[in-house]
Amino acid sequence: KDALINRFGLVFYNKFLKDTIKKLYGHKSYEISSDFIQDAFGDINLFSYIFELLLYKSNFLNLRKQMPMFSKFYYPKFGLSSLWDLMADYIKQNGGEILLNSNVLDVISNNQKIVGVRYENEFGMIKELDVDYCATSMPLKKLINNFDTFPDIKKYAQKLQCRHILALTFCTSDFHLKNRTNFKTVNSITPEIDIIVLENECLVSKVVLHNNISPYYLGDFRVNYLTTMLYYLDEFDDLWQMDNNKVVELAHSEAKRIGLFSKKDVKKVYVNRFPNAICSYSGTYFDVAPVREFLKEFNNLYLLGSNANHKIMPIDEAMFCGINVAREIDRNYYEQ
Repeated sequence: KDALINRFGLVFYNKFLKDTIKKLYGHKSYEISSDFIQDAFGDINLFSYIFELLLYKSNFLNLRKQMPMFSKFYYPKFGLSSLWDLMADYIKQNGGEILLNSNVLDVISNNQKIVGVRYENEFGMIKELDVDYCATSMPLKKLINNFDTFPDIKKYAQKLQCRHILALTFCTSDFHLKNRTNFKTVNSITPEIDIIVLENECLVSKVVLHNNISPYYLGDFRVNYLTTMLYYLDEFDDLWQMDNNKVVELAHSEAKRIGLFSKKDVKKVYVNRFPNAICSYSGTYFDVAPVREFLKEFNNLYLLGSNANHKIMPIDEAMFCGINVAREIDRNYYEQ
């Protein structure tokens, strides 16, 4: 709390950050480690943001640092998943194998090296796989619990907390938030990609506008809109336990309340639940330090992405992390 107020000021904190952090991370700001500030906000503070915004508004020296995200990056035409499809095809074409719907049961180690993985395949059969290198994006808590030994370090990992994400993706015939900026957008909808929902009366935490990432997801983008409503929840929250039909009804009412779309606009809806999808910086967060030190001892183990590192990590940073791991494995292979 103190770190946020020092960086953004009391008024900004009370108006925008106080309730939003509680909604996103499940705890009040004074219960969360200050490490969260650097991971979530980087070097941004209120004065730098206002300064850059004023420069943009005045077009001084043509500085446009606060542009919407989609004008900063190139996105694959059919979404990021098309990259993974291409990668999967490349692996299989070159003799590799991809095991889907398989659950890791044990990570087998010997002398500070991962030597194998025991898993249950999609047919319920228990298999064991020899390992040269192990790169994982599974939650840190699950990874440690899967080790075949090391009970002392498991007691730290057991305390680490994660939040679940309930995602409802709507395909609609209309979208009500219109463009009030100078940025050109498809069908003149608002130019944002991610919208944080500040209304305390709504349980939804974030809204993602996929049309602004790529307008080609749903064929004719002139009559189709794709919007995902994200709910950040704990395991025992009523909403996480609620059945899909009731969840959809709640999302319909909240979408109407915040002006996204109405129920009659909805063509299809998809409900997805992602357990342990985002790490928590509360209470037991400091137990992550001994866990990280323990994992550094394994010279062929690589942690990928936010969950495996138990920290907030933007998707581009996570992808770059993966690229660096691939390069290091490649270099080690040729050195051997």
